[in-house]
Amino acid sequence: MALSREDFRQQAQFRYHLRRFLCACEANARKAGLDPSQYQLLLCIKGMPDDFKPNITTLSERLLIETHSTVELVDRCVNKGLVERFREGPDRRNVFVRLTEEGSSLVEKIAQQNRREMQSSVPAFIEFLEVLQNERRSIRDNADAAAHAQP
Repeated sequence: MALSREDFRQQAQFRYHLRRFLCACEANARKAGLDPSQYQLLLCIKGMPDDFKPNITTLSERLLIETHSTVELVDRCVNKGLVERFREGPDRRNVFVRLTEEGSSLVEKIAQQNRREMQSSVPAFIEFLEVLQNERRSIRDNADAAAHAQP
């Protein structure tokens, strides 16, 4: 089935809302003296779910980047004093990453700015998602009605 002009419009609109937020976040990171990828690393560590340990493998998965890129990113953040490596448990080969006080303070500052951006941009995004949801519901309802109407 070919996509309609409306399908393309919806995808473009979805991308617009996401990119608008992400661009604002990137600008906030740069204003604070960080590369956006460095901020993403700090945010990933700070927001890591309790059942995940912040090691290179986990960080790579959460950041959706290759392992070697994560190692380089961590190295840059270690050099800036934002994160540190540490070992935990009996297996000394297991190396984890945690925020330093400076890294924690910086991610908090940027995240607060991004939170304000979310609060201002999310209502329009939610409205857009509700339109998509209603259209999906309408398509499903029409399909159900058509299926029941057939003899």
